[in-house]
Amino acid sequence: MGLFSDVKCGRCDRRYSGLRARCPYCGARRGKRGKHARDNDNSTGRLIIGLILVVVLIVAVIAVIATNVTGEQPDAGNENQETNQGGNIADSDGVTNVEGVGAGDDEGTDDGSDAGDDTGTEGDDEGDADADAGADADVGSNVDVPDVSTAVNTLYITNPWSTEPQQDFTANVGDVIKFSYVAVPDFEDAEVLWETSDDNVFVILQTGEFTAVGKGTAKLSLTVNDKTIELYVVVR
Repeated sequence: MGLFSDVKCGRCDRRYSGLRARCPYCGARRGKRGKHARDNDNSTGRLIIGLILVVVLIVAVIAVIATNVTGEQPDAGNENQETNQGGNIADSDGVTNVEGVGAGDDEGTDDGSDAGDDTGTEGDDEGDADADAGADADVGSNVDVPDVSTAVNTLYITNPWSTEPQQDFTANVGDVIKFSYVAVPDFEDAEVLWETSDDNVFVILQTGEFTAVGKGTAKLSLTVNDKTIELYVVVR
């Protein structure tokens, strides 16, 4: 038999849990007794007793936990007290020689700590310096340094009608233009590359000869050694 006994419905005589106030089958209240119900059906009393037992059990668990927590604190205090007592040394007269012990400990601690700290600091400084030097060496090896002897500082495109820098321009289909360039400094053996982004709009030879072949917009690029310039061309 469980803690909460079953009861029988006074209307349909079906059994259901004593925790319910109504019959789950017909909805009748627990006011009437069924024809097959037991004479000594004290489900209400059992319910009250069960609730009381649950409350008592919860209180007992809380009390045990509180006792354990409270008992740990004096132990920690006793350990500290024993440590303090162990650090005191009594002399022949029974007087605790605290000052002597403290002075010796301080001197030993200061000397040892200072020496260890100085040695460790010097080692750390040397290690940091080596690491910085290694990092600088790695950075220097990974950076591409341009060859100053072939570097171009100034570069622009010119047309046959002007020595001014060529800007974005518009051309008609069939136009032919011979472009040139100005580079400073000017190297006799410079590597020169003329390019078009769309040869359906215009083509350009490595001699700088431009020919518009179709309508549209494309990009004209010129590279001399390590320097590149670009401009846009509209063909109509």
